[in-house]
Amino acid sequence: MEVEPVKRRYITPDEALEVIREEHRWLADADEADPELDVSTSTTLAECEHWNAFGLRDWHERAECLNGLFDIKLPLREWKPVLMPLKKRTLGDACAFLSTKVRVPDVPSPTILGRPCSTAGAFLTVRSMLAEASVDTRDLRPSTPLNRYAAAGLPAIYLSLLAVAPRLLRSFRLHQRSYFWMAFPAAILLFATPLSVVGVAAGFPLFILVPPVTFWAFVWLWRHSEELEERSLRIEFDGLTDFRDLSYAVAGDYPPQRPRTRPPG
Repeated sequence: MEVEPVKRRYITPDEALEVIREEHRWLADADEADPELDVSTSTTLAECEHWNAFGLRDWHERAECLNGLFDIKLPLREWKPVLMPLKKRTLGDACAFLSTKVRVPDVPSPTILGRPCSTAGAFLTVRSMLAEASVDTRDLRPSTPLNRYAAAGLPAIYLSLLAVAPRLLRSFRLHQRSYFWMAFPAAILLFATPLSVVGVAAGFPLFILVPPVTFWAFVWLWRHSEELEERSLRIEFDGLTDFRDLSYAVAGDYPPQRPRTRPPG
């Protein structure tokens, strides 16, 4: 079945604020933000304690935070006049700026049996997003369990999903293994470099190869650990079991209320 390309539109200021508001709620649930903070268009950037929870006290760090949250790569020079000075600039200013830069999937409401169905449009949009991310969607159905795509599929599109349906953050779970332990053997290899001097002085010329070999081994271990961490990433949503649930949530029905009679997926 041919998959239609994803149609995109610019995010609205209200939608951008909703993403930031839900992120604050998510951090507050993890005790990393002040739950009493009023996240509104008049809130100054200096008052945004949910960014301060990560030590993001400088404007360029906040710019990187927003770039990551909205999955964009705007240069810092474009952010500076929007975020500075922190005590005067507001979330309203940032959201107005984001509305000119961030494009999100435009979820259609196709007509089915004479009635618009936003849930069907959400499913088609999610499927197209996965296809754009080079994920095989030939067997994808509304009844397909989400866990089949938790490691291969959802990690590639979850930021776009959260921009379209910010309330998904209320059930969002990110699982990732840490391979930081691989840095220790890499560091040990670097400490072995001084041995080359001792070896050469002792009459073993091949020890001159120790520095380049240990350096490239260090680089390989470090990069390989990052690749393994990326591959171990899993995205899950509590309370959502299949793509039908996810479609209801993306369409704005959260938590999803399934009809009593479910057509076969």
